[in-house]
Amino acid sequence: SKRKWLFPETEPDVKEARRQPGRYHLMDKELLELIKRKDAKGQVHFLKAPDLKYKLYPGPPDPNAYQRVSDWLTKTSFDGKPLGLKPLVLDDKYWKRNDALKLRHVSSGAKVVRNYQNGFHDYGEVIELLEHSNPGGACIPILSWKQSTKRTGGRGWRPAYRKQA
Repeated sequence: SKRKWLFPETEPDVKEARRQPGRYHLMDKELLELIKRKDAKGQVHFLKAPDLKYKLYPGPPDPNAYQRVSDWLTKTSFDGKPLGLKPLVLDDKYWKRNDALKLRHVSSGAKVVRNYQNGFHDYGEVIELLEHSNPGGACIPILSWKQSTKRTGGRGWRPAYRKQA
């Protein structure tokens, strides 16, 4: 997503945000406040570059988008503690080994490749990419805020620190 889709500052920003399938203008206010607080601490990365000319899904290609995400993930910290996340698996050969992959959110690795090569943000493909890049629960993608608050007893998302082997 783009920052201005969640936090539009001008009327054109509002119009652009409302054209998106994510329906950001209808997001839970508590979640938006959490994102805003975390963004202020550098704990949020928006996939779409602020200057990307985006009208409708899937938008123009941004082949560097996921490399920026990968770089950010490996450098990010929470309250001064590095999260220890690994880079994203942006290797086409890895994803095209469909028979060897255990895919849970998409029908083929080729869909993941198409998504990251173009900088798209299809949910299943992003979740698959995050889970394969950091297996074992180091990174837990959450698609539904209600689902996440249910899992944490109403407290929303909280980081789970794991000892590195």
